[in-house]
Amino acid sequence: MHKHAQAAFFGPYRLIRPLAPSTLGERFLALHVRRQTSHVVHRFQVCRDRVERRRFTSALEALTRLDHPHLLRVEQFSFGALGRPHAVTPYTGSHDGLLTLRTLLDQKGGRLSEFEALRLLEHLLDASAYAHDHGLYHGALDPDEVLIDRSGCVLIEHYGLSRAIYADADDEGSRNDEILSILRLGYEALTGVVPQSPMVRPTRLVRLADRDWDAFFEACLDGAEPLEPARVAAMLPGRQRRSDGDTDRLGPVRVALRRLTRTAPAANED
Repeated sequence: MHKHAQAAFFGPYRLIRPLAPSTLGERFLALHVRRQTSHVVHRFQVCRDRVERRRFTSALEALTRLDHPHLLRVEQFSFGALGRPHAVTPYTGSHDGLLTLRTLLDQKGGRLSEFEALRLLEHLLDASAYAHDHGLYHGALDPDEVLIDRSGCVLIEHYGLSRAIYADADDEGSRNDEILSILRLGYEALTGVVPQSPMVRPTRLVRLADRDWDAFFEACLDGAEPLEPARVAAMLPGRQRRSDGDTDRLGPVRVALRRLTRTAPAANED
């Protein structure tokens, strides 16, 4: 497939080149021939039976109805000739490919600034709260499922898809696993260290870090009670002190992306 990607098509999308695979399948950078816009065509594993095909259809239909700035939008989907599900999403990357949270952390020496970590948590918790309000849950979030676009916006890829198809987890368990995983990602992004039990206070790992981080993670990571994303977001350090004019898209994740991809072409130039 890779040797002929230049000549391959998925409907009106010409497959330009393979991208790094996602946690669920293959990815291809694709060009909509008529619109001259860049997209990603995702190709998943063949459905094993009719039940799995129905689950894929239901899950992807649910994703097409979601409209949130921090959830990667599914523009359309269908099944290939061999029964393999395909989905099309916007292309969020640069000429170097897609940028995941894991890649960004690797490029930045394992950790982000306090402000970047704060923005990351805000974006993920906001997406989680929106999805939960619509009756959808993802479960534990992997850093490879978190994309950073060229403007610094954080997006969750394939929200809830794996759980909807393969898992039989209860909603409450998935909700708590999801929020705890977001908190752990935020802790790692802030400190460069994966949280362990007992938790090391962030101020012991990050020089001059705001002490409010200690109280925040101690309160949220103790597992004493179920976690709600909106309530957790309201507890974030500095949330009450920031001005109303402080916009969601002007965080330092954007600044980091500008440094990393300052030569990135516009989406329709790929």
